[in-house]
Amino acid sequence: MQGSNLQKTNLQERVKRATKEGHYVGAHSMTHIFERLYDQGQFVPEMNETLALIQEITGTNPKLVRPPYGSAPGLKSEQIRNQIVEAGIKIWDWTIDSNDWGLQDNPHQIVENVKKGTKHDVEVVLMHEKSQTLQVLSEIISFYREKGYAFGVYSDADHFNLNFYQDKYL
Repeated sequence: MQGSNLQKTNLQERVKRATKEGHYVGAHSMTHIFERLYDQGQFVPEMNETLALIQEITGTNPKLVRPPYGSAPGLKSEQIRNQIVEAGIKIWDWTIDSNDWGLQDNPHQIVENVKKGTKHDVEVVLMHEKSQTLQVLSEIISFYREKGYAFGVYSDADHFNLNFYQDKYL
């Protein structure tokens, strides 16, 4: 979740519901502004602020974040990566980019992007909260079930590395 959205009262109830239904809610920064996060070194402070909001709203204590625009090139600074490790934050990128955010007029292409990108035993698909994504989500879920994939909720205790730098500490 992006922190600026978490500050909206109407969305807080949805986040509480998601948590109650067993979903993991992680952080995606407060601002989503590349220069602020990476060039000005505000990645960890923004993630900590967002994680604190999630904890305040849900009562959970998440550690997982998805860096806006992905860890590469944003987290190329070893200094920022060291700050992430010191803060106890865990990073996940994705194995498949559905490109859903730009396909409002072509939701079927989202499904095709996911199908073409599926190559591994474990996949993390990047999707956004867009109406076109909701239109095809059941088709994507059916595709994975037919292929024998199982769905799981992320667990901090069972974290596995999935970042573009293949940095084992993130």
